This record gives sequence, C-alpha cells and structure tokens, in this order.
Amino acid sequence: AYILEASSLAGGVRVIFDEAIRLKQRGHSVHIWSLGEPPKWYDIGDVHWMQFPSYEAMLNYMKSDGKGINKVATWWRTASVLKQSTPKEPYYLVQDDERYYYSSAVQKHTAGETYAYGFKMFTTSHWVERNVNKLARWRDRLKYRVYLGTDPAVWHALKDNNER
Repeated sequence: AYILEASSLAGGVRVIFDEAIRLKQRGHSVHIWSLGEPPKWYDIGDVHWMQFPSYEAMLNYMKSDGKGINKVATWWRTASVLKQSTPKEPYYLVQDDERYYYSSAVQKHTAGETYAYGFKMFTTSHWVERNVNKLARWRDRLKYRVYLGTDPAVWHALKDNNER
C-alpha cells in the first residue's frame, strides 16, 4: 500500500499513481491509503483507494486489518506514521530531499530524521540518491532506484524541427 497524505495535482503524486497502476497491471494487489479523496485529475483505474479521516485512523488500520500488507511511505509525514505501525518490512519512496521544503531548523530536522528510520528506501532520482547518501549518518541508506516510465503519447521524438 502506498501511503499518501493527499491526491493533489503534483508530479510526485503522479509517479506514485503510475507505479501503482503498473504493479496492478502485473497482477499485484495494490492499495493507496490517503487522507484525501481519490484524484479527479488522474485515472487510477481499479487500484484500491482507501480514504482515512486522520493519520491516527490510518495508523489504527495499519495495526489491525492492514497488518499483513507491504507499506510504502511516500513523504516524511507518512514515514512517521508507518514507523509507528511497526511494520515487518517498511519501504520509503524518497522523491526529493524534503528537508529543503522548510526554513525552520526543527522542521528540516524532523523531515531528515525519517531517512534514518531503517526503512528500505528507494528513489527515482540520482540527485536525491547522492544528496541523501552524502550525509554521514545516512550514508548508503538510499540503495535502490526505480526508473520512471514515460508516457509515449506525451514524450516522443519530434518529426521535424518545425514541430513544437
């Protein structure tokens, strides 16, 4: 299950949706757990969506009915919730160094601490991998990289130089 805070229109959220759809197409049981509603801006097909009223409700579900499901944190706040659920094998999709989102030293520290949780971390970016791994206490934590698929209907070679 991918753990999302919201289904906001954002590139990183779309990456999660694309991964979920591809896993579902390959026969995996895929869930997205979120505080928000399913996206209206993107068709996630028959990927199972479960909306929770709060992180506390999500955490309670993780500890009971969702206990045997593999879980993937997708943001530092979702990583904190996942850690509290004491999963057997937690995963963390790190799409950016989230410390840079904040000016407050406390918020930077809180976001950065999630990289030291001991989760199996993976990323979609060489830059994120290098940036997180260069810090001594997190060195070589981020070991797995997944590659983004591209939509050939949007990204394709131009027929000639006049096409823009």
